[in-house]
Amino acid sequence: MKYPLTLFALLTVRLITAQTLLGGMPTPGGSVYAIEKVGNTMYIGGFFSDVDGFPRAGLARFDATTGALDSWAPTGITNGVTTLTRAADKLIAGGSFLTVNGQSRMGICMFDLATGNLNAWSGNANFVSWRQGVGSHGNNFYYCTMSPSRVVAVDATTGTTLPWQSSPEFQEQGNINAIYVSGSHVYVGGDFRFATGASVYDDLCRFDLVTGALDSTWHPQPAINNFGITSIVRTNDHIFIGGDFDVISGQSRKGVAAYDLSGVLAPFDQNSSSYEVLSLYPDGDKIWVGGNSYLLGGQTRYRIAQINISNAAATCWNASAISNTWSTVQAIHVAGDTVYAGPFGSPTLAVLVGGPLPQTPAAITGPAFVAPAQVATYDVPLVAGYTYSWTITGGSGSSTTNSIDVTWGAGPSGSVEVVVNNPGGGSNCSSDAVSLQVAVGGTAIEDGAAASALSIFPNPTTGLVTLRRPSTNAGRADVRVVDALGNVALESVMNGAVHQLDLTQLPSGCYCVLIGTDGGALARRLIKN
Repeated sequence: MKYPLTLFALLTVRLITAQTLLGGMPTPGGSVYAIEKVGNTMYIGGFFSDVDGFPRAGLARFDATTGALDSWAPTGITNGVTTLTRAADKLIAGGSFLTVNGQSRMGICMFDLATGNLNAWSGNANFVSWRQGVGSHGNNFYYCTMSPSRVVAVDATTGTTLPWQSSPEFQEQGNINAIYVSGSHVYVGGDFRFATGASVYDDLCRFDLVTGALDSTWHPQPAINNFGITSIVRTNDHIFIGGDFDVISGQSRKGVAAYDLSGVLAPFDQNSSSYEVLSLYPDGDKIWVGGNSYLLGGQTRYRIAQINISNAAATCWNASAISNTWSTVQAIHVAGDTVYAGPFGSPTLAVLVGGPLPQTPAAITGPAFVAPAQVATYDVPLVAGYTYSWTITGGSGSSTTNSIDVTWGAGPSGSVEVVVNNPGGGSNCSSDAVSLQVAVGGTAIEDGAAASALSIFPNPTTGLVTLRRPSTNAGRADVRVVDALGNVALESVMNGAVHQLDLTQLPSGCYCVLIGTDGGALARRLIKN
């Protein structure tokens, strides 16, 4: 018997023991406050006038693989860049500057990613903020204007200011350090008051994404000290707040707090030596924290640490041999197992690789469509010395190796999940979980005449695709489009011989179309351009 879908992981896993600095990376002549990766290009912003001795006024970009500095060199930025974010095909830079390339740009500007040219759009941002808060959401970006002081939205593709704006207004020249858009809200953090005076919404609040109205139900009231709220990010199911506070929502928290998506303070409470947190970076089931602590997540981790969200403990990632000379870390960006940090210290841009933390497997290999009581084998790449923790739903199986045999139940669905552990790496030395969703039902149909009766066109497709099957087999069928990681990207029901799917909103890549009926299952590979 052949089963129609097998997802393969193409991954080379390295067994490595310590964080090291990646050689060949550029060295800015001052502090880095912002890091953004677009494709294979790294953008950095900060308070520097040169990189590797070449003139660069607070902005530079380089090849992420080779470290080669690009010729792109905006001029006239004298007061630093503290924020970089991407919106659509534009790079948005925010800071305390007043000019860029000899043109007036009050604290915010926009560059075309394709050409690197300064865009004609010009705003009037609250450039006195310690860090210029800029948030992106789809094609739009959000920032705080100087006067009147409120958060506004701009369509990055056209440069058009949208009707949306926050209400009420802030007091002018407050610090709006962080703006983040998630779900139905625009989160705003810093050191600020509203124009109406002090309130429970000072320093951290959120606005309705549709109306711009202040959410009166959410008022964490962080007890801030110097900088205020410095960072707001979202992980899988939490909104994380970073800053220099020691109390928030009436509870003790040292510089980092997590809220569930309904706005309730989560139990997450990492133990650190200082409440001053200047940067956060989301990483699935983990959160990266940068600041001035020598103790983070209950472990000795100078200035930067990766912390498990589940237990608030630092993972085995540890750059202390390098970072113990730094004063703070004010920018973090993570790409795979490469960590980019902007510290006060040397080097001014630290690119860190290696360490004992296992890499997360790209995917689980094994059938994603099975019959009840079928025994199927699933595996991930083997790394000598590592152990593997498997979790099965909808079936049974047990293993501590990189392979597991699963006996499936009655269905209709189940899942296979694995975490890779490095027993020799110290405490909390495990990868993120990777999972595969499995459909259980019917009897899998062999490749051959029955399978060839199904046609999918066009393939490759740019969006719309048509499924066609013989009219003699045109009863109800459940249709699933599954991505390369086994995640269900689209579900539909097919009634009749012809059915159309709209994949316009799905990212480009390789997918599998699964069609299941009471009589069996079919699968076809589909390429989305």
